[in-house]
Amino acid sequence: MHPAFRTTKSAVAFGLLLLILLTLPKLVEITGLPTRDQAYSALPVQNSGSVAFFKHTLYEEVQNADVLFVGASLIRQGILAHQLETSLGHALGRKIRVRVLAPDHSGMDQEFFLIRDYLAKHKPGLLVLNQETPSDLRNDPHPNAHWFIRSGELPGHKNELPLLARVQLYGETVLGAPRQLLNKVRPNLIGDQEFHDGEIIRNSDSTAASLVLSGVPRAQALEESSPLFEYTPATAGASYQLAPYELYFMRRIAELVKSSGTKLVLMHVPPGEELGKTKVPELKRWSEIFGPGIRNIAMPCADLFRAVDSKLFYQRDGHHLNELGAARWTAAVTPAIQSLLTKEEASGSE
Repeated sequence: MHPAFRTTKSAVAFGLLLLILLTLPKLVEITGLPTRDQAYSALPVQNSGSVAFFKHTLYEEVQNADVLFVGASLIRQGILAHQLETSLGHALGRKIRVRVLAPDHSGMDQEFFLIRDYLAKHKPGLLVLNQETPSDLRNDPHPNAHWFIRSGELPGHKNELPLLARVQLYGETVLGAPRQLLNKVRPNLIGDQEFHDGEIIRNSDSTAASLVLSGVPRAQALEESSPLFEYTPATAGASYQLAPYELYFMRRIAELVKSSGTKLVLMHVPPGEELGKTKVPELKRWSEIFGPGIRNIAMPCADLFRAVDSKLFYQRDGHHLNELGAARWTAAVTPAIQSLLTKEEASGSE
């Protein structure tokens, strides 16, 4: 069997190369990280959504959003921002700005950084967070974490993370460091053609519209004691349990929102796996993380699609709402969002 290295010099050179790569994140941090917007400019469009829109909303848009949605593809393809803006605008008698920050793939680490970066320059009237559902659990960094998690930018209390998670996160910074170093010479550029709000095409067919909007029930901003919720048993053998990695970033989101004074409400966008269910499955009682009084805009699938063929409202993947489903869900949650937004504005004017 041939040796891995022909000479001692080759082995030493390889060791030095590994050392440089492993210490590169700290080198980039010491010499100065690129501007934060470059972290999102580097995201691959094919599996992230409209990175140009995210960058514009986070760093370039001056106006605050009246309603800011943060999550992943479930909420991006479940909320029609233009429909909600129009409905709320008519009801409240003024222009309403709705923004959706929801790249592909769920992950509370991604949602933490999106919220942190947005709150650094803005204060939304209402922040709507699409928390984890049983079908979206993960216990490791987001697939795109090496783009938006950079050395020195992790929040505090890192001792709450298991050792493996801390090693994984450092590995993500190693993967992202070469691009960050390159950013010092050449920034990431995004073409104008890539700028769109990521919203699925709105259906203009009148027959479809009447189907979508006929007899739409109203979703409520429910307290966690509502009998409509079905909680995962908090036992070690339960099929679905929130992992320490996700819990860590959820707690950081709770701290961040509290310190900014932003009104937070949760939203459970129903995935296709919940078709026919008469309860809303939740992983835990969210007040344990986000504090007492946290509300959750939710509705069982059986109620949302009562008297209509529910299969017409989901994409072929059986998970995401299609354009008809998004229009129906948006119509269902509009009254609850309007009520929460009105209350928040009234309390802010006192």
